[in-house]
Amino acid sequence: MYNEELKHALEEIRASLEQGDVQTALANSAALEEKLTHSVDFQKVVDSLIDGVYITDRNAITQYVNPSYCKHTGIQPEEILGRSVTEVANEGKLFNKSVSADVIELGRNVTGTGVVKNHKGKAVPAYVTGVPIFDENGQVSHVAVSVFDTDSLIYRVTEFRNTVHIEKAVQI
Repeated sequence: MYNEELKHALEEIRASLEQGDVQTALANSAALEEKLTHSVDFQKVVDSLIDGVYITDRNAITQYVNPSYCKHTGIQPEEILGRSVTEVANEGKLFNKSVSADVIELGRNVTGTGVVKNHKGKAVPAYVTGVPIFDENGQVSHVAVSVFDTDSLIYRVTEFRNTVHIEKAVQI
């Protein structure tokens, strides 16, 4: 369920209660509970991805990193949450240039290869894609960055070739 839908549903419940219509408020509340129960928990989905995910707000302040990002880099979320990507980049511990800042500046997807540093300071080649998330006014509200460790891709392809016969592979 999206934020706007949730706001609207809560407004309907509030309006019903203000009018003293408890039955309608209860019915709307039950309908909202049903939607929430059957909605997708996107954080669980993103937390389950193999790719690292780094999300910032429109001011390039780090809002979220998923467990895969932390695993690839060795950083703990509390070390970067609430911090500007420019500040993090200037430290040079994780990356030297921020895709998020480029996405905010350009207002479009930015993709490229680069280097992300792991917890030991080792440079890990990565394929990075930043995607703008727009608000209702068409302004960038957030940026979602996907970080894919290219070394792991090479490992996965090699592993696939060594363990699966092409004839038996699942057709995609």
